[in-house]
Amino acid sequence: MIEMLGVLAVVGVLSIVGIAGFRSAMDKHRASKILNEAHRRAVIISGQKGFHQSAPSLEEFINNTFAGGTFDTAVVTDPAVSQFGLKVSKMPEKICQNILSMISEKTVLRRLASEENIAELIEACTEPDGTYLMVYNDDLGTEDKIPPAKVCREHSDCRTTCGTCNIAENAEEGICVGECDSECIPGEDACGENECIICDEESKTCKDRCIPLDYLESTGTQ
Repeated sequence: MIEMLGVLAVVGVLSIVGIAGFRSAMDKHRASKILNEAHRRAVIISGQKGFHQSAPSLEEFINNTFAGGTFDTAVVTDPAVSQFGLKVSKMPEKICQNILSMISEKTVLRRLASEENIAELIEACTEPDGTYLMVYNDDLGTEDKIPPAKVCREHSDCRTTCGTCNIAENAEEGICVGECDSECIPGEDACGENECIICDEESKTCKDRCIPLDYLESTGTQ
C-alpha cells in the first residue's frame, strides 16, 4: 500500500512538472508567433514610410487575432524619433514577458511601449488590459533612437521640450517631462508651471506656445 502511494506521488509530481513545462513551451510558441506576425507587419509599414506615405496602414491584413494577442490595423507614428508602433491588445502577461526577454540590441523590435507614449520603455508587463506598442525604427534598423531625457534644474530649462522639470525630493537636478497634448480646461492652470505651455481654447489640450531661438555666440566681428 505504501509502495503504491509512493508511486502515485511520483506520478503526480511528474504530471505537474510536465504540465508546467508544456504551458511554458506554449507561452514561448505564442510569443514567437506574435513576434513573427509583428515583423511581417513592420516590413509593410517600413516600406510605406519609405515611400513617404503619410498615414501607413495595415488594412490588408485580415487575420489580426491570435492566441497571444490582437493586432490593431492602425499604426502609431512619431516623426520626432523616426519610429512607429504596432498596437497589440489582450496580450497575456506571460506572452508579454517572453517577448521582453527576446528583445536585445540586435533585434529589429526595439522595445515595448505604452499605448500613450511610444518613447516610453516598458520593462514589466503590468498593463491591465494587455495593450502594448511593439516599436520599430522606420528603417527597421537596430540602433536605439529613444531621445535622451533632458536634464534640468528649473522649469525654464524645459521650454523647448514642451514640458516641466520633474525633480525628486532633495535632488539638485531632474528631467524634463512633456505635457503637450494632454487634456485641459481653458482658463484653468492645468498645464503645469511652465509659462510656455498654454491650454489651447480650440483643442482643449496643452500646447507649446514658445518659439525657441537659436543662441548666437559673438565672435567679436559682428
